[in-house]
Amino acid sequence: MKMIMQKFSKYCVIVSLTIFSVFSYAQDEEEYRKADKVLNEIYSTFIKSAGKENVQAIKTAQRAWIRYKEKHCNVNYDAVSESSVAPLNTYSCLRTETELRIHEIKRIMRVKKDPSDYERDEFSTILSMSETTADKTKLMISINNAMLEYADADWRKYVRATCAFSANYIEEDQDVCEARLNFIYVIVNKEI
Repeated sequence: MKMIMQKFSKYCVIVSLTIFSVFSYAQDEEEYRKADKVLNEIYSTFIKSAGKENVQAIKTAQRAWIRYKEKHCNVNYDAVSESSVAPLNTYSCLRTETELRIHEIKRIMRVKKDPSDYERDEFSTILSMSETTADKTKLMISINNAMLEYADADWRKYVRATCAFSANYIEEDQDVCEARLNFIYVIVNKEI
């Protein structure tokens, strides 16, 4: 009887973990789908408000972000189908990256509307802690150089495309933009 109870206990633990995993997977998938819907709405508004002369640059940056996101989150559409269970962290990663892209687009739109908002940016706050312009430049160069060695080509293409657009559209210094996005990447991924 004791042996049967031990096997039953192990079975209950396995079933409980499986149910929890399936529930977490479904919740992560739903949260990602909501974030993706919000991104599509914001992106549509962004495209319409930015003017025809900026559409191609926005689309280039968005395509670069999509390539990065799918590679980074290891999206395998066969594994993410409804007929199988994908790794739990895929949808969590997709949600996080999508929320970061929403934040970036909203930031660009906000700064375009009110250029003083640029100074209230999180990364600008970090840069302002540097005592001199030389210190700020050194910090940005260090961050960007670290990412040149560390981040994959898809991330670098996304950053370059987004920052080239941002430099033109809201007159953000391209090096500052790249350092800001690279800094966010490090904070989110905690890999360096």
